[in-house]
Amino acid sequence: MLTALKQNIWRWRGVLIAVPTVAGVVILLRVAGFLQMLELASLDQLFLLRPPEAVDSRILIVTINEADIQKLQQYPITDAVLARLLNNLKRHNPTAIGLDIYRDLPQPPGHDALLKIFNSTPNLIGVQKIGSSSDSSPVAPPPALQQRDQVGANDLPLDMDGKVRRGLLSANTQAGDSVFSFGFKLAYLYLQRQGVDSNLTPDGHLY
Repeated sequence: MLTALKQNIWRWRGVLIAVPTVAGVVILLRVAGFLQMLELASLDQLFLLRPPEAVDSRILIVTINEADIQKLQQYPITDAVLARLLNNLKRHNPTAIGLDIYRDLPQPPGHDALLKIFNSTPNLIGVQKIGSSSDSSPVAPPPALQQRDQVGANDLPLDMDGKVRRGLLSANTQAGDSVFSFGFKLAYLYLQRQGVDSNLTPDGHLY
């Protein structure tokens, strides 16, 4: 019996050596990150193969482009212009308004009008930047919105090829405080208005 076992091992020696060797090499390459670019490229192709999705009629995106800047002949836009824009949006009774513009400092004229909008719009979410890099630094949120807990972080993680493929639910500031992301705050506000609420587990996790 022992002789037969030795013969089988000898007969399959190539497979017994090749399989763990190949598996070990693949695992080492995976752990070292050498396969990540290939995986990311494959992921991008899978996304491109998806059928086109219809535009969600519940979402309206208002942008500020170069034509707007040339028309106003100034940038950043003043608090007065921003206040008028937000007031026009409020008239349509949106479920949530996301202001993805840094407004940590006043941009006169019109700062009092903008503060009035901030303090009277509970469904308005502003932004702050909490991460830092060699070419950027954190940006504080609008103080009036921060006092009302109506701020989310708009930081986005970059993959090793410089592309954005992921979003954050929350992130920690340099002081160690946890801040929900801008997208999460808007989605949470929308779901609350739809009657979908959340709770905290005993260990502080949101569900």
